[in-house]
Amino acid sequence: MNNKPLEREPIDRVRARLEALLKANAAPQATAGGWSKMSDEPLAREREPIERVRARLEALVRANAAPRCGARSKRTGLPCRAAAMPNGRCKVHGGKSTGPRTPEGLERSRRANWKHGHFSREAKAERSRLRAAILALRDLRDSI
Repeated sequence: MNNKPLEREPIDRVRARLEALLKANAAPQATAGGWSKMSDEPLAREREPIERVRARLEALVRANAAPRCGARSKRTGLPCRAAAMPNGRCKVHGGKSTGPRTPEGLERSRRANWKHGHFSREAKAERSRLRAAILALRDLRDSI
C-alpha cells in the first residue's frame, strides 16, 4: 500500500491552461465604428466580466493544487481525492477531533450526553434499595 499523496499537475502548466481559457473567454473586439455588425443570429448570453472569470479560475486552480487525503479504499484500492486538512487526511479519514482528553473535557462531554438519568449510578442504587425493601416486606408478610 502506497500512502503518499496524489501527484498534482505543476502549477506552471495549470497557469498556462488558465491563460488560454481566459483568452478564449475574452469579449469580442469592437469594429471601427464602435459597434459590431448586426446579424440574424439569436443574441448570445452576456459574457462574464473578465476579472470575475479570472478570479473564479484562480480560485479553482488554488483548490485543485491543495494536498489530497490519499487514504486507500478497501474496495477499489484507489486513493481518496478529498482535500486534506492540516494533519494530512480529510474530514472523513481522520481530520476531525478524536474527542476530549482532559478530565474537564471528559466531564463536559459526559454532561452534554446526559439523556434522562434512568441508568445513572444514583438511580440504579435507589432502585436496588427499593427492591431490597420490597423483598424485606414480602419476607415479613410471609412470616406472619
